[in-house]
Amino acid sequence: MSDLIFCDADIITMDESRPHAEAIHIKKNIIENIGSNQEILSKKQHGTKIISAKGKTIMPGFIDSHIHIFPGSGSLGKLNLTNAYTFDEVKNLTQKYINENKDLNFIEGTGVHYSVFKGVDKATRLQLDKIIEDKSLLLIAPDHHSGWANTKALSEASILEGFALPEGNEVVMSADGYAEGMLKENEAIKLVSAQQLPRRSRLGLDTGGEPSPEPNDQERNIDKKILKKGLAHLAKLGITSVHNMDGNFYTLELLDEIQRENSLTCRVKVPFHFKPEMDAKELDSALEMHRRWNTPFLSSGLVKFFMDGVIGSGTAFLVDDYAD
Repeated sequence: MSDLIFCDADIITMDESRPHAEAIHIKKNIIENIGSNQEILSKKQHGTKIISAKGKTIMPGFIDSHIHIFPGSGSLGKLNLTNAYTFDEVKNLTQKYINENKDLNFIEGTGVHYSVFKGVDKATRLQLDKIIEDKSLLLIAPDHHSGWANTKALSEASILEGFALPEGNEVVMSADGYAEGMLKENEAIKLVSAQQLPRRSRLGLDTGGEPSPEPNDQERNIDKKILKKGLAHLAKLGITSVHNMDGNFYTLELLDEIQRENSLTCRVKVPFHFKPEMDAKELDSALEMHRRWNTPFLSSGLVKFFMDGVIGSGTAFLVDDYAD
């Protein structure tokens, strides 16, 4: 729509000199003016579309500074445990989800608070075995820097007896020589989550690399549907621009195709994800990304470097010792 007026609105302008207005005029995706209904409607021309907000609020869109758009879109509809604050609540919600999704052999829940497992003597994998033993179960913390897995999931990943990882990542071990169940940082978590296939939505985060073999048209369409679901979720929350915190060429290619279909509903910046094991020469890929994608709605031109973790799991590198 090249010429658009919203009227009859409660517009919050964020401008101290004029904090509220009734109408807004948008032309070629640019805000031309705001003001009273009378002021703005006087600018109506042939072809201008008029929409009455019927008293509803209009405000500037939110810009999200840290998002994982592809894996985040893939997690929509999965088990959400954000509102569970005790182990019993986690157990009841997880078992309910399992009963409703009997065809799943791998169960993943997100948003599990660290406090759920504190103050309990038994290893977390044994606690999770009480929820389910014969299927893999992986629970992820709200910050996505920690996970907890049951015995089945650890065994299927061949890490029940431990696994050596780069500094800052850890398969936590118990005194009995077996994995405790807690997985610190993504290099540990992805050993278990890799049991879920396909993994294309997580490649930009896990490896920074591209899918191999190259996805066919049907697979690309599946992945675009996943991204469109995430974009719709962002739009519903009023988010109009995001800074992605993982990336590869494949993510940008899919978003580019969505943009060409006029379905890209927010501005997206996607970085090249430089992993610690990469050679510096691979930064040439970041230059190529910037060359190919540099529009107001879809751009690259930045690099994601990962240094350390978070306070909650004890994986952040601190100058001074932790308080505990």
